[in-house]
Amino acid sequence: MLRKQDNGKRRKFGDNGKAWLTVETTEEGNAYLREFFLGGDSEIDVDDIVTALDDHYGIVAGVDRGFIGRILTQALKDPEREY
Repeated sequence: MLRKQDNGKRRKFGDNGKAWLTVETTEEGNAYLREFFLGGDSEIDVDDIVTALDDHYGIVAGVDRGFIGRILTQALKDPEREY
């Protein structure tokens, strides 16, 4: 069963403070990036998202940087869209 962390609260990150993400976890301790929004910030990179996962959720191990890079590439095509 998936549980929204922080009751699904959007955790802000990025230089302009408009980007956000949400994470859900399982009872087994797996975490899933469920939503994110760049807030129009086309300068956000994989490191920014990985840092936000650590800062807001304490996630430091098992992060799939390749997957984050692929969804970030798609998101940068339209940084005003929610994913």
